[in-house]
Amino acid sequence: MKKAMVVCGVLGFVLLSGCSDEVKTRAWYMDHPKELAEVFAKCKASGDDTPNCRNAIEAQFRVKQANAPVPTFGPDTSEMDKAQVFKSYDMTGENGRFTYSFPDSLKGKTIQEIKDGNYTLSDDEKSNLRHFCEMLDSPLTQISRDTGRSQKKSLDYACKQFKF
Repeated sequence: MKKAMVVCGVLGFVLLSGCSDEVKTRAWYMDHPKELAEVFAKCKASGDDTPNCRNAIEAQFRVKQANAPVPTFGPDTSEMDKAQVFKSYDMTGENGRFTYSFPDSLKGKTIQEIKDGNYTLSDDEKSNLRHFCEMLDSPLTQISRDTGRSQKKSLDYACKQFKF
């Protein structure tokens, strides 16, 4: 009787341990995208809640998060990047009305081109541009015909791309 119980116990252990899949970690699934896609699809279709399914779902989420675009909490920077803001502006500031005109080497360029470093400025032009960007920070500086302050926001964003 003891032998029969031992044999049944060993057979039960072999059957139980041999029928289960090896549990893969989230990191393993992230390193093996092909297997991740297969397991994720099977789990999503069947609705299983096994450890492998949970790890595959978590790995899929982390992969999506790793490749997600960085959120912006200000104005839509993609539209601003395409804007051509480097031109002449009639403005009002602490010292009254004035006109600021960007250097000719910047006129017609987009902010994205400035981000990519596609410009050259003399030391004098850099100094004038830095002074202009500092004046923009003042709440007293207003741009003529800038309803909603969208031009000022675009110029603020453009000034940040120069990284003075």
